[in-house]
Amino acid sequence: MKSIALILAGGKGSRLRTSVAKQFITVNGLTILEHTLKAFSKSFSRKNLLIILPQKEINKKNSQIYKKYTDHELIPNGSTRKGSIKNAIKYINNLNKKPINLLIHDAARPNVSSKLISKIKSDIQIRSINYVIPYLSIDSTLKKFVKGKLATLNRDNFITTQTPQAFKYGAISKYYFKNDTITDDAQLIEIYKIKSGKYIKGEISNLKITNKKDLDLFKKISINNTTFRVGNGFDVHRLVKGDGIMLGGIKVKSNKKLAGHSDGDVVLHALCDSILGAMSKKDIGTHFPSSDKNLKDANSSIFITEIMKKISKTDYLISNVDITIICQSPSLKNYKDKIKKNIMKLTNLKNNQLNVKAKTTDYLGLIGDSRAISCWITSTLKN
Repeated sequence: MKSIALILAGGKGSRLRTSVAKQFITVNGLTILEHTLKAFSKSFSRKNLLIILPQKEINKKNSQIYKKYTDHELIPNGSTRKGSIKNAIKYINNLNKKPINLLIHDAARPNVSSKLISKIKSDIQIRSINYVIPYLSIDSTLKKFVKGKLATLNRDNFITTQTPQAFKYGAISKYYFKNDTITDDAQLIEIYKIKSGKYIKGEISNLKITNKKDLDLFKKISINNTTFRVGNGFDVHRLVKGDGIMLGGIKVKSNKKLAGHSDGDVVLHALCDSILGAMSKKDIGTHFPSSDKNLKDANSSIFITEIMKKISKTDYLISNVDITIICQSPSLKNYKDKIKKNIMKLTNLKNNQLNVKAKTTDYLGLIGDSRAISCWITSTLKN
């Protein structure tokens, strides 16, 4: 384990004055913390990423959410920044292998670029470098009160620091057990006179969300940086004698069933195709061919579960799904909500991201004669 990244998400964000801690505020479909984790996951694998959360947020639900980003336990926060990092160091010290380098980043900086993360990660890997700190120069005129009057300062003598800040683990970790009060980790360099490091230019876009104006700005940036992809899925299966029709993973009461190599679930098949189409990943038959004997009479829920795993390995999330089931009989009036709830469970979509409609063909064609059922789905993905 050469380098490990530590994401600090244990604060309250009291200056933002919201009922929800700022790291859990949702922006464009992801929490601020998830935006940060998404940025770091491009440079750090799950085994090299640690997350600090408030103690009350360490639960089964969050463990499920964040396992996409880390293989490790969620680490409880301390009463201070330093206390939180000390908890993380205790955790790291119990690992089979300690890292050589440690990158520390505030979850409240969700717009950090992959370029900056990679630059800092690369620089700290140089054997002779003990720390790498990103900074910004002061562009505005800087003043302070001196004996009740304003005095202009030389702004060239001042900088502001950002995260991620990187350190040689052996050079910094022991100092978190001292009794110093710090507001950023670079202060330990100053206090203990750690040598052989460098300050590099940070990025103005690497803003820290502290107040509402910062949050509003990040919302605008996030929307402007979002790209969408659209995919369509269609499937149709004939009806034969049976003991019930599988639609969206729900068994609809009937003396018929949908014919197919698996359970013939046209809804889940079309859903898979629509998502695969949006990802440009061919079609369901390519990934789950009917020639596969193991898939004979299989529950189609396993297909969408596998497709969701494929999405999790990309930069995209499902934004919206619109489902139209075309069926003359049986009536789906009492099944639409059940189908929707089951698909929400399979995909982790929210209620406002999924729509299920049922239409007839007014007794026209094979569907109108109740000899077949089809489904048309449009899925939108966003990065």
